[in-house]
Parts: sequence; C-alpha cells; structure tokens
Amino acid sequence: MARRTGVIRSLCVVALAATTVAACGTGGAGSGEGGSPSSGGTVTIGMTVPTSGLYAAEGAEMVRGAQLAATTVNDSGGVLGSKIVLDIQDDQSNPQVGVAAVKKFQANGDNAIAAAYNSTVGLAEIETVKREGTPFVSVIASADGITSPNYPNVVATNSAFTTKEVPLTKYVAGKVRTAAFVLSNDDAGRGLFKVYQDAWSGGKGPQILSEAYYQPTDTDYSAIVTKAIAAKPDGLYVTGSAVTISTIMRELKQLNSSIPFVWVSGEQVTPTAIKLAGGLLDGVTTASVYTTSGGDASTQKFTADYRKAYPDQVPQYFSATSYDAIMVVAQAMKGANSTTDKTKIAAAMRKVDFEGARGRNVFDANGRINLTPYVTRVVNGEIQKVQDQ
Repeated sequence: MARRTGVIRSLCVVALAATTVAACGTGGAGSGEGGSPSSGGTVTIGMTVPTSGLYAAEGAEMVRGAQLAATTVNDSGGVLGSKIVLDIQDDQSNPQVGVAAVKKFQANGDNAIAAAYNSTVGLAEIETVKREGTPFVSVIASADGITSPNYPNVVATNSAFTTKEVPLTKYVAGKVRTAAFVLSNDDAGRGLFKVYQDAWSGGKGPQILSEAYYQPTDTDYSAIVTKAIAAKPDGLYVTGSAVTISTIMRELKQLNSSIPFVWVSGEQVTPTAIKLAGGLLDGVTTASVYTTSGGDASTQKFTADYRKAYPDQVPQYFSATSYDAIMVVAQAMKGANSTTDKTKIAAAMRKVDFEGARGRNVFDANGRINLTPYVTRVVNGEIQKVQDQ
C-alpha cells in the first residue's frame, strides 16, 4: 500500500493496486455561510476516474496524483484553513455512470469536481454541471468541446486533440511517406484521426493507406492489425490504453510485421504500457508534456515527491495531470478567497498561474491549459525527448 497522509477522511478508504482502485466518499462544504473562509473545515473535491476495466491502470495513476496533491496542500495548511477531501467514484469509462456520480457529488454539496479520463464521459459530465455552475476541472478528457464559452465553470488540464498531436503530425510527416491507423471507436479515436486528416490533407503529409477501428471493450486486435500490415505502410499509428497498446505491439510481432515506424497518440506511451509490452515499445515515438527527466524545478519536485509517496510506482503523465488538476482547484479557491462561492471559484480557475507537475499552468480564454507537447521516444524502456524535432 502506498504511503499517504491527510488526503482522504477516515470513512473513505482508497485501495490501490497496480491496475485497480476502489473508492468511497462523502461530500461536504468547506467554509462558513456566505462563502467566507473558515478554519478547520473540509473542501470536498469529487472525482470520477476509470478505476475498473480497460483503463484501470490510468485511473489508478489519476488517483495517486490527486492524493499526492491533496496531501501536499493539506500538509501546508490546507485551502484557507480547510483540508482537502477526495470523493472518488469509478466512472467505468461509461457516460451514464459518470453522470450519475456527478449528480451525487452535486447532491452531497461537493465544493468542486475534477473528473474524466474519457472524452465521451467528460462531455456528458460537463452538461450535468452546467446549470448549477459547479467548478469543474476536466482532467484528461481532451475533446475540443470540453471547454467553450458555453461552459464558464469548466477548465481542462489536458491539451485538446487539435493541439497535443500537432508536434507528432509534423514530426511523422518528415519520417514516413505512407501510414496506416489503428484507432479506438470513440470520440478520442475519431477526433485524433481527424487531426491527421486535416494536417495532411492536400498532399501536405503522408498518404493514409488504411484506417481501422476497434471497440473500447475489445481484447483481440489481430484482424485490424492484419489489415494495417497488409496495407504495407511506412508508418503505423496506434491509440488506446496501456493494455491495448501493449497487446497490439505483441500482435504486430506475432504477425511478423515489417512496418519500420510506429507512433502512438500523445501521452499514451506510459511506464505501465512499457512494462506490459516487455520491450516491444522500444523505438516507438509519441509526444508528452511530462517526463521524469523534465528540467523544471516544479516537475523535479513532483517526481521526487511521487517516488517518495509511492516507491513501487513510476510517475506518469496521468498522475502529473491529476496532481495539477487538484492544485488548480486549491489555487482558485485561494484566489477567490472562498471555498463555496461557485461563481468566484470558477472565474478564478481561469486566472490561476502556477508551476505544477508539468511546468507552468495557465489557461486560455476558454479554460484550456496552455502546454506545449514535445516529441518523445522509448529508448531502452525509458521515455526520452527526441533531439531532431
């Protein structure tokens, strides 16, 4: 069991394993009447993450990052004197389940919500909080529609599809002449493919020879992998969970693939995926805004704190982003001088400016994080920044 202090109240126990997390929680207000701060209370942040199913490893990372952030804030005095409590629920990567959890958070009076790994889940959840205006941080979900003028209470700590893949569209265009795509049949997969279609249209990039979609619940990808190999592309693009990516890489080897260049959607090549693939991800290209060798002092501190708190785990993008999401809520409440005034906190979220796990956290006018991804490659089991980008 990983060590943590002061993060979750005693009646809410979070059990962490390599690929699964279970959580319970209760809501509660964190300040006195009228939104004025009070000492000794609690600030409850509701979280929906996939703690079961295909994306459980990513969900576990999100929980660990959030726990570390809550511990860090609480150990330094809390938010306006109140301790952060995490109210964590499994969304099962299902929009209906996620919406039900968000409604529970609102009924319990949770002070803010930090939620969503999956874009389909996130898009459903933000509609649920729109009327009440509950401050909502979209943690990982990266669909373009997550943030807009229609959602003044929402910010997103992950870059949008149209931003985070740009370095890869440019880099890969200089490496291959033809490409095949293996994609998840959901908002993420379809959105990512459109980014490449748009970037490479009109002869501005490699010729796309094939695209094939798998269902998020699939466990056997051999048919679509065979289709990709048959197209004889110079490069193959893969997106999905750590389990999906590692399985596809294994199937490529079993089918004697001779595709020379493989790249994966930004942030999906993780230490978990590398471990599961057993060396098959070496040489694979991706993009990121966080690596354990990051040079920023704030990144180095997060990495060191994470390794101290969870000595058996390797920090990943999902834990770093979740850490920053909780910090956004804490910073916004301090800026608003309130833990309960939804309107003030929501407005303050878009004005936060602090150094977090991935560097500087600032948002654009619509509430989208402003981070610049860079191209990375797996070398001897480690994710390293490439030098020829």
